[in-house]
Amino acid sequence: MVNSLWSRYFVKIRNPSEIHRNCVDGRSRKQSNTAVYQFPGGDLIFPVVSALASGSTLDYSYILKELKKLVSRNYSICLHRGNHRSVQRNLSDCGFADNLKLVIETLLNKQRDLMKRIDDDLARLILSRLNLEYNPDEYASAVKKLFSSAEKSLSFSKKKITQGEDLIRRLEKDFKGSIVVWDLIGEHKEKAVLLNLSSGTTFDTEKADLDDRQAFNFDLGRFAQMLEEFGLFIEEIKLQVMCAVFLYQAIEIVLVENKGKKSLALEIIY
Repeated sequence: MVNSLWSRYFVKIRNPSEIHRNCVDGRSRKQSNTAVYQFPGGDLIFPVVSALASGSTLDYSYILKELKKLVSRNYSICLHRGNHRSVQRNLSDCGFADNLKLVIETLLNKQRDLMKRIDDDLARLILSRLNLEYNPDEYASAVKKLFSSAEKSLSFSKKKITQGEDLIRRLEKDFKGSIVVWDLIGEHKEKAVLLNLSSGTTFDTEKADLDDRQAFNFDLGRFAQMLEEFGLFIEEIKLQVMCAVFLYQAIEIVLVENKGKKSLALEIIY
C-alpha cells in the first residue's frame, strides 16, 4: 500500500505543533515553500465533518463557531485561493470551498460507490494505523449512522450553505489577524490522491510540482491527532475521521471525474 514513487516526496514537519495548514491541492504556494500539513479546504474540513457527523446545520454561524475552537488553541485559520479566482462568479479557486454543497450531495448520492472505494479492509488499515480500534460490526453501525447524520445535516443546511469566495471573504473579516489565506499558483496536474496516515510528515508540493508529480494529499494522521487535542471522545474521532476520508473521495469525484477526467488512484502512505 505504500507507494515509493510518492513516499519520496514526503518530508518531516520541522515543528510538530505547526500552526499552519494548507489544502489538499497539489499546486505550489506563492507565499512560502515551507511544507505544512494538508487538509481538504485547509481548516474548512473541521466544521464540515463536525456538522455532518452530528447532523447539525452547516450554516455560517456553525462554521464560525467551530473555527473559533482552533483560534482558542493558538492555531491560525488556514484557507486558500488560486489564480482562477473570480469574484463575479463567487469562485475562490479552492475546489472544496467553491463546491461545498455539491461535495456533500456527492457524498450522499455516491454512498455505495464510496463504500466500495473505502471498503472494510481499507477502513481497518486506516483506523488501525491511527491507533483507533477497528471492530467490523461497530464500524458498519458507525458508517450507517454517519450517512444518516450527513443526510439530516444537508436537509437542514441546503439553503443556508455559504461557499466560495463569499465564504472566504467573510472568514477573512471575522478572523482578521488570525487567518492565513494562501495563494496557490499554476494549473491542476494531479496524478494521484494520497492519504497520509503519519502524523509527523507531509507532502512536499513544491518539489513534486517541479518534478511534474503533482498529487492531492490529505494528512489524515495529523487531522486525527488534532481531533484528539480538541478533547473529542474516541468514537467521535473515528466518526469524523471516516467522514473526512469519504469527503476526500467525494472531492475527487467532483473535481476530477465529474469533469470527464479519469479517476485518480487512492494511495496510502504510512
